[in-house]
Amino acid sequence: MSNIRVTDKAIDKAGKRRKSLMPADKICLSCSYADVSTERSQLKIFCQKEFFQAGDNCSGYKGAGTKELLIAIKNKIQEAQENYRQRFNQIHPDCINCVQNCCTTPFLARTPFYPEDVIYYMLCDRVVPKVPKGLKHCMFFNQGCTLPTTLRPHVCIEYKCIYQDDIEINLLAEITNQATIYLLAVATRDFSGWRGEYTIEDKPSLKELGAVPGQVYDRFNRAWDINKPISDLLILYGCNL
Repeated sequence: MSNIRVTDKAIDKAGKRRKSLMPADKICLSCSYADVSTERSQLKIFCQKEFFQAGDNCSGYKGAGTKELLIAIKNKIQEAQENYRQRFNQIHPDCINCVQNCCTTPFLARTPFYPEDVIYYMLCDRVVPKVPKGLKHCMFFNQGCTLPTTLRPHVCIEYKCIYQDDIEINLLAEITNQATIYLLAVATRDFSGWRGEYTIEDKPSLKELGAVPGQVYDRFNRAWDINKPISDLLILYGCNL
């Protein structure tokens, strides 16, 4: 019986892969019929209605109740990036002349666009730039980053400058990181996978924060309901309920 189940699952998975939307459209991120995957650090969207393309007038679109939330999270990331750069320029005005520039480190040297960046770009009505294969340096580094302030990869914002230890910068980085994780959770609907499920028993440090026994908390120590996984996020990001 177990062999039959595995075979059926494999066939079903293969079928979904053949129906991958090309090109994917941001409307699919909030469609009940879309399966959003981030396997192997690549964003893939599969359509259960077997459409190969999607657009604003998609005849099969069925809202999943996440459209407004996705836009709100995108706006929060955008705002945080703007404030981050404004503050960073105040405390590091000579950043472009730094001999230890983070864009030359192995961690960031290849213009790292990940699924979260693709989702963010889609919501901004932008297309992620194509990065040539085998490129061993960041194609956007030329005496500083040439990408627009609000369109820099998440990992570049998350990277902590070795000359930086600023409370405001650290807070904005945390806001960006949290919003990015929630963006992935909402888009993929893998809430437990991205948010995480923790109780006082799993994470004793929650008790010091006044956690309630039996309540589920996410990786950011926020209480959430696994049966209503976006209810607290709607409030957090100021969406109309």
